[in-house]
Amino acid sequence: MRKYLIVLGLLLGVVVSVRTQTMTPLSNTFIFKDGLYTSYEEFLSNSPSITLEELQIKDLNTVYFNKLKLKYIKKRDKKGKWKKLCMDEIWGICINGIPHIQYQVYRPNKIAMGKPKGSFIYKGDFTRLRILGNICHFNIEDFFASSSSYFYQSDSFKSEDSRFISTQKMMKLSSGVICDYNERNLGILIQDDLALFRHFNANEDREDKLFLYLQKYNERNPYLVSNTLLADRE
Repeated sequence: MRKYLIVLGLLLGVVVSVRTQTMTPLSNTFIFKDGLYTSYEEFLSNSPSITLEELQIKDLNTVYFNKLKLKYIKKRDKKGKWKKLCMDEIWGICINGIPHIQYQVYRPNKIAMGKPKGSFIYKGDFTRLRILGNICHFNIEDFFASSSSYFYQSDSFKSEDSRFISTQKMMKLSSGVICDYNERNLGILIQDDLALFRHFNANEDREDKLFLYLQKYNERNPYLVSNTLLADRE
């Protein structure tokens, strides 16, 4: 009996570190895990499949605040050699806790985002998710040129056949829907909150208050994201 008491005392005196997983409402104060998200599901679960420490990343200068332009991303292969990753395999990337979704302007006013179905070539253009919640909001600012040999040289490049692209987007996490940020689409995204939806429809000034309704919807309908914490238990 005495031996058991001594062992128990030693165990109680040791500080044990354990990982606990909690579910946290997603907001702009939430810090995502840095790394590469190869799918929408990895982003939703806050579990990037590749950490930044495993990668070599070369970024390019951009004149746009929300844009991240990557020339390449490399990861070591089984032989230990650095090999470029195919951008088509990447949904998004998180750096310094800030998530970015990949996009590509492939025709004027036509933008692909995330990992669209079918054959499509991405070129390493990412935009920061500015508002985080059940409905996320982000901006895309870029130039589209008819000649791809010109389009990917520099953000500051302009030509007669280039066109400036500036648009706002929304992404609803509970459904994965990505759409233009406007009055009609926001009404569709918030209609599962019947009280807020009715207030939205009755408000004649709703077009000027879209951000208020978006933020109110996120407050009333939080989206929970896993947050792994390192806790000390004595």
